[in-house]
Amino acid sequence: YLHAPLEDRIPRVMQVHQLSDELAARTLIEQTDADRSRFIHKVTGRVANDAHSHHLCIDTSRVGLDIAEDTVVKLVEHVLEGMAASD
Repeated sequence: YLHAPLEDRIPRVMQVHQLSDELAARTLIEQTDADRSRFIHKVTGRVANDAHSHHLCIDTSRVGLDIAEDTVVKLVEHVLEGMAASD
């Protein structure tokens, strides 16, 4: 689960979506988060932003997206290697 405070997410969303208005970015983030939360709850019955629902939680405002990506990839590779070894 990748997360960051709203204030840290706004500049990135403005850049990615080519928005010039912070309010538009904030609204997009809040709507996307709400949609994602509803979907995750509907499919899994769990609360999306509850750390107990995830094996790994990374605050991208603290470590950055590159390190978060590397960490997730290494974890997946480790899990897949363990699965292959047990076959």
